[in-house]
Amino acid sequence: MSFAQELMTAAAPVWEKYMTHPFITGMIDGTLEKEKFAFYLMQDSQYLKDYAKVYATSFIKCDDIHLMRAIYRDMQVIVSDESMTHIRYLKDMGYTEDDAYAAPTAPENREYLDYMLQVAREGSVQEGLISVMACTFSYYHIALHARSQAMKNGTYENNYFAAWMDDYVGETYKGIYDRTADMCDEITCSLSGAEKDRLKEIFIRSSEYELGFWDMAMRGPNA
Repeated sequence: MSFAQELMTAAAPVWEKYMTHPFITGMIDGTLEKEKFAFYLMQDSQYLKDYAKVYATSFIKCDDIHLMRAIYRDMQVIVSDESMTHIRYLKDMGYTEDDAYAAPTAPENREYLDYMLQVAREGSVQEGLISVMACTFSYYHIALHARSQAMKNGTYENNYFAAWMDDYVGETYKGIYDRTADMCDEITCSLSGAEKDRLKEIFIRSSEYELGFWDMAMRGPNA
């Protein structure tokens, strides 16, 4: 089993809750309130900005040129391609990208971001990168599940959230997922058992923050 798979297996009890979360099931059946989806997109836009900062911090601390290139490549995708999904939806709902960044950061989001940034600043390159991988890996599996369930239930066609599902299982994002899994295995192959255990703790903690993020999104802007 690859270390990326070990991480996901370790976090499985948390990830199982993503698949039945009311925000996700609301996207699957198309009943999620657009106000809550807009709130989620704004908070996630802010998240992606600091996600990129974690990559940037890891880039600065890294001495391996091959890893530096990989970090730089994926950081570009995060701040461009992935953000475009959010911008398209926000525009459709009457918001701009600037509206997203000007919105107040929810406390749950801020706590998650501060955790990742602290790990990136104070920890090793591996620890910083692992702190964001729970997001990278889980989004692909959530979208894969959501799309499959929507098709099975007959709610995919004309579903407002189908484009979100499609983007996170599409070729571009699947490429990020695969490269991140390869990166995960490459940067941890020479680590000790204790060091890997520490990385699992970080991954599980970030996975728990991800669950809190979905809870925050479901409560919406007026909670």
